[in-house]
Amino acid sequence: MKRQTASWLPSMLLALVITSATSAEEGKQDVLGLTTGMTFADANKFIMSKQWRCMKDISPMAGPMPYTCETNVGQMNLNFAPNLEGNPLVKVRLFFESADTYQNVVKSISAQYGKTPSEVKDMLQWDLGSQLLRLRRGSKYMLDLLSPLVAEANDRRTREIELQRNPTPKF
Repeated sequence: MKRQTASWLPSMLLALVITSATSAEEGKQDVLGLTTGMTFADANKFIMSKQWRCMKDISPMAGPMPYTCETNVGQMNLNFAPNLEGNPLVKVRLFFESADTYQNVVKSISAQYGKTPSEVKDMLQWDLGSQLLRLRRGSKYMLDLLSPLVAEANDRRTREIELQRNPTPKF
């Protein structure tokens, strides 16, 4: 038995080292420490530790459970899913300015996230696996971190509620 354990142990250690190296090379998955999927409680605790000023956004176009925060980089909008357990974060939007060129901003973001962007209409998009990172430029840059899976689940729940309110009439 000891002999068999010794033969698979080096391959297990090698697999662990390769897995660790791969995940380290993948780059960031967050925007200023916030990532989609974080619960409302965890995100709130993190925001409090950073001492960012945040308030609930009351504009009708703000989306589900919207909050606006002033960070050291710029204004950040957060949306949480009210219909999912723990109210996970589904979207992070950061507005920031840079004196650098657009090309250098794109290079910097690509290096930080360890990904190559693809162009989507008027923006660049990085695929981070279960998340998408999008960059738009204008008078200020807008960086979106989106969770399509959580947003899709939230949309599905919204459709279920709407179906309960307005079922198909019986003919």
